[in-house]
Amino acid sequence: MAQATGPNNRRSPRIFVHCSVDVVAASKEANSFCPAATVDFSNLGARVQTKVALVPGDRVNVIWHGATPRSFPCQVRWSSPARPEQWHEAGLQFLNPLPVTG
Repeated sequence: MAQATGPNNRRSPRIFVHCSVDVVAASKEANSFCPAATVDFSNLGARVQTKVALVPGDRVNVIWHGATPRSFPCQVRWSSPARPEQWHEAGLQFLNPLPVTG
């Protein structure tokens, strides 16, 4: 997979948008559910903020509850603390990239 660094070298342009989503991580024991919010997204993935730290490498589903609810299978690429109020940010890669329109 090609790596890109810096905002001008992204593999896909980002759109900054804040919307509520849910992140569901499946484990052997049970599904864990946490509310989240998008920070930005592209056709390849999304950056989200959650109260729960996501683990790089884990597979999760992002549930969008818009006019037509959808589930997006993803892999957590990175995770880090975002704010002192115990928020975390994570970069999620869509396992099925969204089609590019324009």
